[in-house]
Amino acid sequence: MLRGQTLWQSGSLTAIFSPRLAEQANSAAFNPDLGATNHQNRWLISVSQKFNDSINPQFLLYKEADLPPQLGFNLTGLMNDSTVAYLEWSGGRAPSLLSQAVDRQGLPHVDDSAFRSRVSAGLTYSTSNKMSLTAELEYNGGGQNQDAWNAIGHGPPPIYRLYRNWLQIAQEPPTKRRLFLSARWQDAMINHLDIGAMAYFDAADYSRLSWLEARYHWQRAELAVQWLRYSGQPWSEFGAAPQIQSWQLVLRRYF
Repeated sequence: MLRGQTLWQSGSLTAIFSPRLAEQANSAAFNPDLGATNHQNRWLISVSQKFNDSINPQFLLYKEADLPPQLGFNLTGLMNDSTVAYLEWSGGRAPSLLSQAVDRQGLPHVDDSAFRSRVSAGLTYSTSNKMSLTAELEYNGGGQNQDAWNAIGHGPPPIYRLYRNWLQIAQEPPTKRRLFLSARWQDAMINHLDIGAMAYFDAADYSRLSWLEARYHWQRAELAVQWLRYSGQPWSEFGAAPQIQSWQLVLRRYF
């Protein structure tokens, strides 16, 4: 990635170019897997301008190969001393994610290009006892609605695999609506103990991802216990994960 930036007192201008280095992802051992990130030429221009201590918007223009330019807008604002509200929007003319997946394989399909939006909006609330709570709604205009996603999940397996493989490359959710919740508590009940939790809920297939962590800090080390669970129908966004549940014990030492 090539990146250039200029700054002024209350804002900045940034330009980024990401060249195509490989067309397909590669999971072979000792492979840098450049196709997972740099699978096509892309560029991004962003401008941010701080108006006051409470409002700081950002404007973006994004373009990737074979797709029209996309506009973007981010806004963060302080509602009070404890609450931050944020809004992220992007939009432009583009085919659905399913059409992109089919087109990438050179298969016949109907061009369903239309103006599509992506929106994330949420609130983060911080308490006096070092707890932070976040709730976020997400909308992806290129994803599938409930009926279409059910049809893909119960339809021909090659189409389903084709779609899921493209989503992994594009790093996009398969459906239109999701809910994200997270919580973090520093020095929870005792000093140096941090507790974190996170949950994703897909509003189209009702599948869920749940994650929980407890992490204790010493001066030069930390120990964490992590739990992760996927639940839902076998074809759903999170239910299709290769494992249902996992536990992990992490010990980190600082030198």
